Amino acid sequence: MVGLKIDRAELEKICTRYGVEFLGVFGSVARGEDSPDSDVDMLVRFGKKGVKGLMGMVAMERQLGEVFGKKVDLVTRDFLSPYFRENILAEVKPVYGKA
Repeated sequence: MVGLKIDRAELEKICTRYGVEFLGVFGSVARGEDSPDSDVDMLVRFGKKGVKGLMGMVAMERQLGEVFGKKVDLVTRDFLSPYFRENILAEVKPVYGKA
């Protein structure tokens, strides 16, 4: 995860606030191929009391973007493209919780 600086305390606050069980990076950041212009692709799994709805996801993306200093694209496993799911799940690197 070249170039990705993580404020662990702030990340934990956000994950707790939104009921996150797992958060991981995939894509160019996970492969160490990211550039200064790269966004951060993140896979999230919420607990039973986790965020519900699009507005909560958008707010969480924005807050994570502030922590990482980059645009964040957040996706749940259910919304992964079936064409890319296997590759994404193979390369995802945990940043919070357990897979």
